Amino acid sequence: MQQYGFGRLMRGMIGSSLVWGGLLAAVAVAVLVFLLSQVQAVNWREHYEIRDAIRELQELDMQLNVRLLMARQELPQEEHAIAGVQARIRETEDRVFGDIKASGTSPADPARLGHGDEAALVLEYYGAKSKKQELIEQFLSLNATLKDTVDQAVFELNRLSGHSAAMETQANALRLLLFLYLHDGSEDSAKKLQDRLDGLSQDSAARADNDTFKLVEALGANILYILQQLPNRDAALLGIVNAPTSTLSDILNAYTQRYSDIFRRAEIYRLALIAYAAMLLLVLLVLALRLRHSYATLEHQVGERTQQLAKAYDELKQSQLQMMQTEKMASL
Repeated sequence: MQQYGFGRLMRGMIGSSLVWGGLLAAVAVAVLVFLLSQVQAVNWREHYEIRDAIRELQELDMQLNVRLLMARQELPQEEHAIAGVQARIRETEDRVFGDIKASGTSPADPARLGHGDEAALVLEYYGAKSKKQELIEQFLSLNATLKDTVDQAVFELNRLSGHSAAMETQANALRLLLFLYLHDGSEDSAKKLQDRLDGLSQDSAARADNDTFKLVEALGANILYILQQLPNRDAALLGIVNAPTSTLSDILNAYTQRYSDIFRRAEIYRLALIAYAAMLLLVLLVLALRLRHSYATLEHQVGERTQQLAKAYDELKQSQLQMMQTEKMASL
């Protein structure tokens, strides 16, 4: 009965140890899976793609500004280049900001743009971009009209140069001042151009030549239009250059700051995972050493027991031989 009770007690202890060991192993695996999931939750590729796309938008916005500045210098091929840059901007915007523009809400994926202040900044960007687009259309329209007006004024100046030597001198001076004003757009150049035009108008009015007077009158109307609209065109260009690059910088800074916090948390989990894995390896090493020690102890005990059994067996054989010899002696 005592042996039976002791065996049942041992089996109960072994069973309890297995249960607790299984529970500890399950907890260890659960913690390991949790740490791995937190480390892998950061979508590094998505982050870098969005960051690079925002930077690409900044570069494209700068390219657009440069193209518009070149268009100001009356380079007709720039209008086609401007349309190409605008198409690339729209394509990049749809890839990065499309979901926010469509819904106006934050996406579920933390790697996506639109959390915290980012969604509001993106909507602000589209508002600034809409105003910028209006300014671009205004600039291109004024630029085209000014180009036609300048061409007409130059044509009239060329005609005026053929009327007389005196008119040729005044027309050349007026042409020079016109190109100077078109180049720098300064108030000083505008005043000089206006004064020269007034002088030419007075001189033509004093002449009896009606054709010259009408030509100067048409020229004056074109130059006055240039004097009035060139500041408006340059003001539109200035508004274009100032927006919306600053908003893009705010979006990039907000996104980078938020994701840097995610990176820090992921780094903490990564370090915790390394430490936890090292601890598990240490525990496994200790268990392996204990198991090896237990195996060596058991092997030693088995060896001792085997020696004891062998010795007992030898003693038993010796006893049997002695008994057989004793019986033989007794029978004699």
